[in-house]
Amino acid sequence: MAGDPISNAPTIKGTSGFGEIGISLSPTESRNITIDAEVFGWAGRQQGIGGSAAFSFNF
Repeated sequence: MAGDPISNAPTIKGTSGFGEIGISLSPTESRNITIDAEVFGWAGRQQGIGGSAAFSFNF
């Protein structure tokens, strides 16, 4: 019905945050190998942490 409040409606109240840090390394002088890594996380109503890693060889 029109005018009835919706009890499960999303709100924009509260706070949240997200952070991320990463690094990229080339351990050889020729720079054809690269290692990338990152860690990220978020806080607030949803909380968590994650990450990724990658290794690449260019020829």
